[in-house]
Amino acid sequence: MLHMIKLLLACLLTLSLHLTPCLAGDVCELGGAVIQLSSSNHTYKAVPSGPNVLLHNSTQHVQLSLASPQDACQPLANPVPGAAVLVQRGSCPFATKAENAERAKAAAVLVINSDDDCMYMDLNNTEAEAITMLPVVSVSKQTGLELKEAAQQNDTIALWMPYYSSFDFNVILLWVMAIGTFVLAGIWAGNDSFGTEHSYLQAQDDSEGNANKWQMESQTITQGGAVAFLVIASGSLLLLYFFLDTAFYVILMALFSLGAVQALAAALTPLCSCLLPHQTLHPPIGQIPAHSVLSLGISLGVVAVWLVFRSSAWAWLLQDLLGISLIVLVLRQFRLPNIKVACVLLPLSFLYDIFWVFIQPYLTHGDSVMVKVATGGDQHWQLPMLLIVPAFHLSPATGPVILGFGDILLPGLLGVYSRTFDLYHNLDTWQSYFWPTVVGYAVGLMLTYIALWFEIGGSQGQPALLYLIPCTLGWTLLLAMSRTHLTLMCSNNAFATHESGDSTGVPDLEANAELQDSGDTRLLAPSS
Repeated sequence: MLHMIKLLLACLLTLSLHLTPCLAGDVCELGGAVIQLSSSNHTYKAVPSGPNVLLHNSTQHVQLSLASPQDACQPLANPVPGAAVLVQRGSCPFATKAENAERAKAAAVLVINSDDDCMYMDLNNTEAEAITMLPVVSVSKQTGLELKEAAQQNDTIALWMPYYSSFDFNVILLWVMAIGTFVLAGIWAGNDSFGTEHSYLQAQDDSEGNANKWQMESQTITQGGAVAFLVIASGSLLLLYFFLDTAFYVILMALFSLGAVQALAAALTPLCSCLLPHQTLHPPIGQIPAHSVLSLGISLGVVAVWLVFRSSAWAWLLQDLLGISLIVLVLRQFRLPNIKVACVLLPLSFLYDIFWVFIQPYLTHGDSVMVKVATGGDQHWQLPMLLIVPAFHLSPATGPVILGFGDILLPGLLGVYSRTFDLYHNLDTWQSYFWPTVVGYAVGLMLTYIALWFEIGGSQGQPALLYLIPCTLGWTLLLAMSRTHLTLMCSNNAFATHESGDSTGVPDLEANAELQDSGDTRLLAPSS
């Protein structure tokens, strides 16, 4: 039962398997478009339907006009030649509103949101093409009320997009955060798998039999399990796409919160044990280590604070802390037995990412299911299964960036395997497989940012695994072939020497390489 819970948690964590810009916080501020009233020179913020629908500077003022009907879902009853027409959100697609306003000779469309914030207009390719003929922007409910009053007084407005820098340091911070998580999880989980005194997280006092105190028992992923994993992930993705409503969102938040409590408690346990090394509590149910109670209490408190204040500007810090804890926990609980399983799981994930981001929208002529789910569906729910860093300066070109857990978890499994292989075979830094995998991950993530910058394949986001898998798995395979270790990595005996109780646990890789060249994949006994 415990393993089923672990597998379900891992599937939920892989629902965001791509990197794409995501916007949060004050959407009106991040929107960047400017509306200026002629009578008072008062300015309002607005969100354009696309990056190139407005001029960067405009001294031309246009008349404000109210749409009739107000939602502009039917042809407008009153001509509005050369005017900026105010329309109410809802009842029909944005493209329909824009087309009706265009037929009435409008110069721009200002969509009034039903909430206090601005909104982003989720448009498929057909809708986006339909509203490129005239500027369409969204404004908040309060801004809409004030603009309606101005329209009744025959006021005019200027509408333009200021110049903004297209770079923000949040990209660098997320890049560093992802690499740091990859390294932390790889070292910690690799040391768990190795299971010797070399783990820096094990208990200090071996004389009391606590040498393996902080090591976590892991579940081995098989080739069949790798295939089933991707099938379940695809099914879960479709389930979220079609049924992501309030109730489903609450269930996801509950699952995430429960997993986050467990993950953060597991991460804090070694630290809390140093603070309370030998203390126990004696409730009626039996003895409980004091450090376990302390770590659980801190974890419950952090998750509770995040749940209450998750919409606050600073809440991303707690969300990322919980997310990193979850990633580390999952990588400590699941491991690859050999490189063959990695060659099944990671290429399938590679195809999974490409299909749901690029191919599926082309086949269905609609939205990308993956992008839609990652951005919270029609209600723009802020799903927690991702790392997020907000923009450091407000700009429509530099919104917050996100990275799905799966973009760390899946390459991270290979990182843990590489780290374990290094430890079992006593490979130093220059012979290591783990550190080249880290470098490959960093390069792959940077290539993802470059692809986002140049909008390769479109502006809908990038499947990060498209770049991460070749840079990690591909690089590892090339290194293994060049060092003649590939056959050993593909076998189920790569860690057999240590597990069989050998006193040194370090096989002679050079001699094994000679045997592999001759077709013999047996491990030699360690040289004396």
